[in-house]
Amino acid sequence: MPHPESKQTSPLPGVPTQRGWAPLALAGLVFLASLLLTYWAWNSARRDVVADLGAQFDYRARDLANSTGRRMAVYEQVLRGTRGFMRGNVAISRAEFAEYFRIQNLQEHFPGIEALGIASIIPPRQVAEHQAAVRAQGFPDYTTHPDTSLGLITSITHIEPFAGRNLRAFGFDMYGEPTRRAAMIAARDSGAAAVRARWCWCRKAAMPSRAS
Repeated sequence: MPHPESKQTSPLPGVPTQRGWAPLALAGLVFLASLLLTYWAWNSARRDVVADLGAQFDYRARDLANSTGRRMAVYEQVLRGTRGFMRGNVAISRAEFAEYFRIQNLQEHFPGIEALGIASIIPPRQVAEHQAAVRAQGFPDYTTHPDTSLGLITSITHIEPFAGRNLRAFGFDMYGEPTRRAAMIAARDSGAAAVRARWCWCRKAAMPSRAS
């Protein structure tokens, strides 16, 4: 005996039973909307973070440039003071230069300054005479270095503090090194402080036109 078909009823009174793919499609639309909303929120936050990082980088870069400029201005003032002390004369004793350096107390007030020196021009025909004169002052191993054939020789004849690795600079020909030579030429031609790369800071007074 056949059973009569059972009638499907809605689980909630008054709400018709949904058939087919409608519930799945609705769930997919909700998921897609949520996904798009999440992506928009993430992308917006990412843009905010990138903009904030860019602003911070620009601020730090400007601050670093300003602080470097101020520090270089201080270093230039130190060179101005040295030029005033020398008054265009390189024929000063090492004791006088050491006393001037001690009085300035640069290592305490300006710890970034590793050394203060004077480079003198030596005509090629007077190199042997110059070396003999310096050796006679108590430096038997003194020599100008490195050997170059540029037709112009300079030598760091005064440097303070005269100790440690600064001793290697004694007699060094800065003009024989391209980067330092560029700074020395710029300082000579302009009469102002000049800097090339990160480790050569020269002023006209540091490379006087007289031979020592």
